[in-house]
Amino acid sequence: MVADHDTADGLLRVAGNRNLYVTLLRQFVEGEADAPERIAEALGARDLATAERVAHTVSGTAGNLGAGAVQTVAAVLAQAIRSETGAGDVENLRHRFADELAALINRLRPMLARDAEGAAAPTTVTADPEAFKRLVGEMRKYLDEFDPSTVDVLERHHKLFQALLGEEDFTAFERHVRSYAFAEAQPLLERALARWAANAPAGAESALALDRPSS
Repeated sequence: MVADHDTADGLLRVAGNRNLYVTLLRQFVEGEADAPERIAEALGARDLATAERVAHTVSGTAGNLGAGAVQTVAAVLAQAIRSETGAGDVENLRHRFADELAALINRLRPMLARDAEGAAAPTTVTADPEAFKRLVGEMRKYLDEFDPSTVDVLERHHKLFQALLGEEDFTAFERHVRSYAFAEAQPLLERALARWAANAPAGAESALALDRPSS
């Protein structure tokens, strides 16, 4: 079974922004590869709400990325869980979902690896200390105020935050920001800044402290 993937449709949904599209693909691969296992675990615990939510989330995200086959089977699985369909039928659907998702991810991973190899050198967070200071202050302020503009800041300065947080923390940070879970995103940013400050030029750490939102 081969999962379909309509790249043109996915790009259309992000207004042709290829960098954003590739980022979303990478986030999907890293964040949802274990979705079938998480659903199985939730079903085993009779936590139908969580199982349905995972399937529903994958369906919506896959649809936005142009992955029609995964979107469809995940939606059918979510509906079956919601309707409390027989356990055997749900398990069959979960296996179909796992197959489609694995096929899609296996196709995406080589493409994403090639894209990463061909990317430009990583952005440095110290190239312009004053601009970095202002940007961090802006991000902290928006996170603290639960301002939806946080998403815009992240999109405009995607590479800088990726360089600051590192790949693993950035994946979680971006996921939290895009789902407006700003309270969960804040500690990741602060942890990255603490790491950065340990190696920052003299005076940089105190300069950043001036931009920290007051409690």
